[in-house]
Parts: sequence; C-alpha cells; structure tokens
Amino acid sequence: MSAAIATANFPAAPPLPPPTSDMVMATPDMFRAELPGSFRTLPGFDASEIRESDLGALAAGDARVTIMRSKPGYKWVGSPWHMHHFGYSVTYIIKGWADFEFEGIGAVRLGAGTVMHQPAMNRHREGEASEDFEGVVFHAPKVFGTTVFLYDEEAGLYREHYSAAVADDEEFGKSLAVEKS
Repeated sequence: MSAAIATANFPAAPPLPPPTSDMVMATPDMFRAELPGSFRTLPGFDASEIRESDLGALAAGDARVTIMRSKPGYKWVGSPWHMHHFGYSVTYIIKGWADFEFEGIGAVRLGAGTVMHQPAMNRHREGEASEDFEGVVFHAPKVFGTTVFLYDEEAGLYREHYSAAVADDEEFGKSLAVEKS
C-alpha cells in the first residue's frame, strides 16, 4: 500500500458471521493513491490539469472518474458555450471555487463542498476558477462527445464544433481563455 493508503487501526470486534453468496469482498484494486506525475495538462489548455482514474470501470462499467485542478502559474478565465453528450455527470468541488453559467439558471459560483449533477446536453460555460481549485467528476460513459459553440464575429452567429473526446482535443483546449498569473 502507498503512503496515501495505509493500514488503519480499529478496536477489536466480535467476528462477523460467514459471508453469503450475494456478498462481495473488498480487493486491493478498489483503491487508487495519487501518484507523482499522474496529472496531465489538457491539450492546448495550460490552466488546468486532470488525472483520470479507472475506478469508474470498477464502479459502473463504462464510466470515468476524473480529478481536475488549477495549474500553478496560470489563471483559467473561461470557456465557450458547450454541451456534453454523456449519460450523466456528478461533480464534487474539493477545494477552491469555479464559476459556471448554465442555460436555464444563469451564473453560479460553486465552492468547496458543492455537489453538482449536470444533465446531458445542457449548454453551459466555465468562467474563472480559483488558483487552488480542485474537483472530482464522475461521468458515464467513459468517452463522450462535446459540441462547442464558437461565436463567429464576422458572420454574427455561432458555429458548432463537435469533438468525440474533448479531453484530448487541442482545438477545444485552445478555445479556453487562459492568462498567466
């Protein structure tokens, strides 16, 4: 076990009754410790880092657990309007805050301790995030598409860009506003 996952101490307890056939035993592969160098920068987007875990596969089959955090030295200042083509998404803000704007409710600031369910196909955009922002997202399926709405000033209208895997799409990453801090 790693330093992040260690043996805990509990007071003695009477033995449990024998397991039944419908019970599942815990196994070491149920736990993942953060490894040095396990975060990566999104292509074209220097203000955030992500760490993807395969725990989603253990919990729900075709799902993903992603830890996101602000990257020191950069400030995340916004994204274009976009919507994700996933089945569902649940986000928990661990520390810091992030501003979002959702079609239907408007602008909100999500702070540490906030849990958010984001439905599929809900147009939204991210605003600023604090320098200490960190959150975890559980979503399914594991890989999903995203439609980005980029405003064409010359034509005066939005143009849609579809990405099959936005976390690896450099064009999407470059559409996110970033400042050096």
